[in-house]
Amino acid sequence: MVDQISIVRATSEQLDDAALLFASYRQFYGLADNQTESRKFIQERLEKQDSAIFIAYHQQQACGFVQLYFSFSSLLISSTIILNDLYIPVNHRQKGIATQLMQYVKKFAHDGGYSGISLCYRQ
Repeated sequence: MVDQISIVRATSEQLDDAALLFASYRQFYGLADNQTESRKFIQERLEKQDSAIFIAYHQQQACGFVQLYFSFSSLLISSTIILNDLYIPVNHRQKGIATQLMQYVKKFAHDGGYSGISLCYRQ
């Protein structure tokens, strides 16, 4: 377990870190390495604020991210979160970073009054 992880909600200041992690995440799933396209996509999400991106840092190095999208529950008549993307680079795995990101997301959802978190999973 890595101590002293800081987690921040990405803004334009973290665009480079978020775009690099996102590009690596896409490569992990076998998609083409297109950092320009990845950067544009993340920049649009940040500008439009239609997702929330949280980045984990250890010793000022980006070591993982999670991206959330917002939705609704008709049955609960409330807002919900879709956890669409979670990625930890290979050299940072097995250190508890994903667990810390998930705990952060859970607190974010609770504090924001969201009724639940759904996981979007791709094999």
